[in-house]
Amino acid sequence: LTDRWLGARYRNAVVRWSAKKLVPAPWNDRHIFAFRYAGGQSAGDPGRRSAFAVGGFPSPPPLDSLVEIISTSTLPHLGGDALRGYPTSDRVGRQFHLIQAEYRFPLWWVQQGLDTLPFFARRLYAGVFMDCGDAFSNTLDLTTFRFGVGAELFLDATLAYALPLTVRMGVARGVSTGGLTQ
Repeated sequence: LTDRWLGARYRNAVVRWSAKKLVPAPWNDRHIFAFRYAGGQSAGDPGRRSAFAVGGFPSPPPLDSLVEIISTSTLPHLGGDALRGYPTSDRVGRQFHLIQAEYRFPLWWVQQGLDTLPFFARRLYAGVFMDCGDAFSNTLDLTTFRFGVGAELFLDATLAYALPLTVRMGVARGVSTGGLTQ
C-alpha cells in the first residue's frame, strides 16, 4: 500500500493471494495430485498501478550470468505464477488469475551419493500438469484465459552436505492462442 497520507506522491494498492492443496492418489499414497490457485489485483492512480504478468519461464541465462545471479542472491523466482507453454510475461494486466493442476509420482528413490563428493541424490520423480490463467486490466472474461499442458522431471538432491537442490526439466505446450512448445 502506498498513499499520500503515508508520505508517497501517489496512491497504489496491491493484493495477492494463493491457495495450495495436495491430495494423495487413492491408489498409491506416494502419488500426489497438486492444485494451486493464485490471483492478484492492483488499484491506484492511473500510470502508477502495479501490473501482474503470467507466462512461461524466462530463457535460462548464460553460465556467467547464472554465477553472477547466484552470487548476488537475485535468482529469479521459478514456479509460482508461470503459465507454462507461453512466452515470458505473455499476458499483463492489473488483475491475474492462475489455476495449476499436477499429478506427481516417484520414479526412483535414489538415496545415494557418489563416493565422498558433496552431492547426494534423494529422489527422482515426474509430473504432468495443466495450467490455466490470464492477466488483464478490464473485466473478467473467461474466453481469454489460456491453457498449457506438459510434463516435468525432477531430481531432489543435497549439495555441499546441507543445501537442498531441485533440478527441474520439462516440456510445455500452450494450447490456446499464442501458445508455443517450450
